Amino acid sequence: MKNTFSTQFEEKISAAIKLYSMVQVGDRILVAVSGGPDSVALLFALTALGSGPTELGIFHLDHGLRAESAAEARQVEALADRLGLRSYMERENIKDYCDAGGLSIQEGARLRRYELLEQHARQGGFNKIATGHNANDVAETLLMRLIRGGGLAGLASIPPVRGCIIRPLIDVDRSEILGYLDSIDEGFVSDPSNDDRKYFRNRVSAEIVPLLTEMNPNFIARTRDNARMIADEEAIIDGVAQEAFEGLAETGEDEILLELEGLRSLEPALGRRVIRKALISAGGDLKDIDFSHTERIWANLVKGRESAVQLPGPLTAVRDGRAIVCYREHASLPLTSLGPGDSAQSAELTAAVTIRKREDVDLDSGGDRLYLDAATVAWPLVLRSAMPGDSWRPLGLGGSKKVHEYLIDQKIPRRRRVLVPVSVDQEKVVGVGYRPDDRAKVTGQTIEVAVIEMTAGGI
Repeated sequence: MKNTFSTQFEEKISAAIKLYSMVQVGDRILVAVSGGPDSVALLFALTALGSGPTELGIFHLDHGLRAESAAEARQVEALADRLGLRSYMERENIKDYCDAGGLSIQEGARLRRYELLEQHARQGGFNKIATGHNANDVAETLLMRLIRGGGLAGLASIPPVRGCIIRPLIDVDRSEILGYLDSIDEGFVSDPSNDDRKYFRNRVSAEIVPLLTEMNPNFIARTRDNARMIADEEAIIDGVAQEAFEGLAETGEDEILLELEGLRSLEPALGRRVIRKALISAGGDLKDIDFSHTERIWANLVKGRESAVQLPGPLTAVRDGRAIVCYREHASLPLTSLGPGDSAQSAELTAAVTIRKREDVDLDSGGDRLYLDAATVAWPLVLRSAMPGDSWRPLGLGGSKKVHEYLIDQKIPRRRRVLVPVSVDQEKVVGVGYRPDDRAKVTGQTIEVAVIEMTAGGI
């Protein structure tokens, strides 16, 4: 039997769905149901509305963290049967999953939950996923990010829609959710871990939100509205930053170059955003990059006189001529030992050695090859990055030279020198990149040629 409260609640959910264009006729929605109040209210509200989607399904993940979780999973399955909905039940040992990935329980559980949700949505033919995030979650997330430090994008908190994920409860608070469940006489399960204040979110929810609500009874609604306003304004500012980034950025191999003079002409706020986009494009982790990192680059490289800034990642930004270059530090090439007929392949280096008769080799054919007089090589060869003290006699340059100095003379950027393979036999350096050592060069007296075909990031 419908009552005024339940009708008003469902109308509020319907209004949010329309406002944020969450659902279109014909959508098939997989609802994430933990059995708690938020997800149960979401499920019943969507069931009551009913006219938009052609089908609802239920997904539940038993995290295996509490003894009672199996019984709660059975309650969710029984709920699905009562409503005549397909259910997709999963059980995982989330602790093992988190330990393997070095994740906190809350972060690992969230990541795995979304992975499985998206997997079952694809397999079951659902094009939308509905979660029970509400206005309290928005306020708590904004506060958490404010406390930990975050830009406008972080303060935008939880979006109503993200890709295929929709959050129809985003405009209602927890008291309304509990009131709705009471009005339809529907129960739910309580997870005691939600009361454990060792978790940051629980402390914010139990200690900070009540205090702020005491100061302003409309705190949850006002914070939700502020988050929405921040999200709208962030989208506009980010669009301007993206346009500036595209105008200044050049994508190199494993690196992003920003034109220095153009970057200097920007206002600091816009310049830092462009730098942030460059760092992310270069492979930086969004969670590791904050204001202090972009400010160091802006103040020290763009406006200052420093030549390099080391960042998390391992990520580095350097001033290189008329550009700021953002890149991930490369690991040294793996030690690769090769004899005649051998080959090797790794993420950083591919190499193969063949022995050919001199008359069968065209030294002018170019390609990714180092040519050596096979008789001068003390096998096996080792291919590796340059090491301190490496010295050789580059063909055609006359005399001995440090490999490090040679790479500088060849104008190979410092960030890429580690990727240039140095070929070393049991006695000496016989080649750097595709240039042979004078002592191992092919001559008119050469009978057999060692052909080392190789590809690496530095050559």
